[in-house]
Amino acid sequence: SPPPPPSPPSPPAPPMLPGVIQVAGMYYVKTSGSNCGSGMITEASECEAAATALGMSDTSVSTSGLTFNYPQGCTDSSGNLYLYQYDSGSCTSTRKCICKFSPPSPSLPPAPATAYFIVYGPCTINGTCVRSPNYPSNYGNSQTCIITPTSLAVGQRLSATAFNT
Repeated sequence: SPPPPPSPPSPPAPPMLPGVIQVAGMYYVKTSGSNCGSGMITEASECEAAATALGMSDTSVSTSGLTFNYPQGCTDSSGNLYLYQYDSGSCTSTRKCICKFSPPSPSLPPAPATAYFIVYGPCTINGTCVRSPNYPSNYGNSQTCIITPTSLAVGQRLSATAFNT
């Protein structure tokens, strides 16, 4: 019998941040850089939750104010979980920084309908809706309304809830 067909290639792995060696949900571990920056974990309960999510063997944090050459924040130091209060070192392979992804910035409010459409004729724009003249009644005789989507409408869902020609 003929040999089986070759397996399709695996999809590429998602890009990793520099120095990141592990990701689990909203947490990650890195081995380079001064600390986690805006993703720094500063609460013991969150440090323990991150260690649990990342599958670390030590999930009980020790807090320390003495930080000789240790990075600030939640740290896996040779298999032991610490929360250091001050910054005096960098993330390394033996002093791993446990970080969290920063939440996305709040999204901007939606653009008004006038940003999505150019309307020519007796139609009107009300909020995000383009309305025909005499709405909700029918058009008058010989009336034309032309609605042209702009580039902002590309990829957006457009709907005509009631449309008669």
